[in-house]
Amino acid sequence: PPRCARRDSDRVEDLARHLESATRLAGMELYAGWYADGDRHASRALALARATGEGGELFLVLVLTLGGLWRMRGKLADAGELLDGGIEAARLLGNTHALVWSLGSRSAAALHAGDVALALAAAQEAVELSADLDEGFHSAEAAVDLARALLETGEPQRAVDLLVGSAGGEELVLIAGG
Repeated sequence: PPRCARRDSDRVEDLARHLESATRLAGMELYAGWYADGDRHASRALALARATGEGGELFLVLVLTLGGLWRMRGKLADAGELLDGGIEAARLLGNTHALVWSLGSRSAAALHAGDVALALAAAQEAVELSADLDEGFHSAEAAVDLARALLETGEPQRAVDLLVGSAGGEELVLIAGG
């Protein structure tokens, strides 16, 4: 049938079959700064993943993406609540990479909300967990989150030392460009 004649249930079924594509789209929108579009797409995909039980590991990626989108849109309480659930899910799944990412995202949301103690605690745990991972993106990003919190607690030199030591030297080559 013509696109305009398709039923909403057909569109939902299409999206359910392509949750990975919706997840990637929302992630791209986060990194491109298209926060409203990303929010809409990630929210719909996450609701569908919850309703159908589909998505597996994509569920965590959707939670983290949506948490980031909400943080960028100033929905800090909603982001915090969602990311707290992502932290719990990552713990239950035993997924250390997702847990490090979740804790870092939670730290960033807490810092934006002015909860420096939570930001510091979440980032510190992420750094400790990332020490067991291969050096690279996750450990560098965890260090960035902890450095941000350290700046807010009046420890700029410790923040600089952490970044230089964890993110590839003075060039900070392990920190993603975005």
